[in-house]
Amino acid sequence: MPRVSVLVLLLLLAVSGLALAQEPMEGDAPVVFDPVVAPLVQPDVDDFIADPLPDGVEPAALAVSAYTEVTSALSVVSVAPRYRVNEWLQARVRVPWVLQRKFNYFGHEATGSGLGDVSVDLAYRRALDAGRQRLEFMASVKLPTGDDENEDDDGYAVPLGTGTVDLVARGMYARHAQDYGLLASAMFRRNSANDVTVEYPSTVPGEMVRSTTSTTNANQFVGSVFGRYRADAKLWLHLGASITVTGQGKSETETVDPASGTSTSAFDLEQGSTLVDLFPGVSYQLGLFQPYVGARIPVSTSFDNGLLTEDRDTAIVFQVSYNPTRFLAD
Repeated sequence: MPRVSVLVLLLLLAVSGLALAQEPMEGDAPVVFDPVVAPLVQPDVDDFIADPLPDGVEPAALAVSAYTEVTSALSVVSVAPRYRVNEWLQARVRVPWVLQRKFNYFGHEATGSGLGDVSVDLAYRRALDAGRQRLEFMASVKLPTGDDENEDDDGYAVPLGTGTVDLVARGMYARHAQDYGLLASAMFRRNSANDVTVEYPSTVPGEMVRSTTSTTNANQFVGSVFGRYRADAKLWLHLGASITVTGQGKSETETVDPASGTSTSAFDLEQGSTLVDLFPGVSYQLGLFQPYVGARIPVSTSFDNGLLTEDRDTAIVFQVSYNPTRFLAD
């Protein structure tokens, strides 16, 4: 293994130790890269264009990848089997399992684990320049499979999902040469509203007040550029950067009271932020498996809400792809 590759790997292991040693503090910034967004920002190894296949050999129809992310506030693994419908269409299901999620309630550390929000992706790929370039357009639906009302043993909320059906659209460009690969992508996430209704007695005897609160988390835009360089026959060095811009989000409440009629109120959730991150890593080809280890390192953090700390943890990222890419064509 070349000396530069060894140095990069040692650096990543050192960063991993620092991140895992961090402890959450009161006022920590919210988890911005949740199990839905993070695996789409960090490209899968198979998102890069591989070397051309020999004549008479085609990519396999079935493959699977796994994504694991570890910070002091969130540890999650997401398994994503995918099916190649034909040469230009792929379907994928992403199933996240939250190993541990932490929230700090003024000194009380609440933790939870369980199934997160499952997503279903459909991607259209178009090869260009004899397969050396590619365009991809992906649409994704996030389902409310995670328990958004999950609590710890003391009754503190530790949600594992948003309780909403959300939409994600992503466009991606990939370029391949013998010793390098490039990716550029733009992604938009649109969140739907989560409605909660409560009832309580009205001042009118026998009547109830009905109050419905509709909470819509902020929409999100992510732009990213990633590259990889072949350091050895099977070893690749990776480096990427992303910028994430999040809106404000909103909450609207409608209250129907038989005594006073209908009233409404609304306010911003103050979720606005602009984040810049770097993604160094290495991957290695082990037959049908291609493991990757890397990090997401915060470079710049700006929250519109001045009460939030702008300190963010380094995240350690592990990926592995099992892709039986080679089977003989009929």
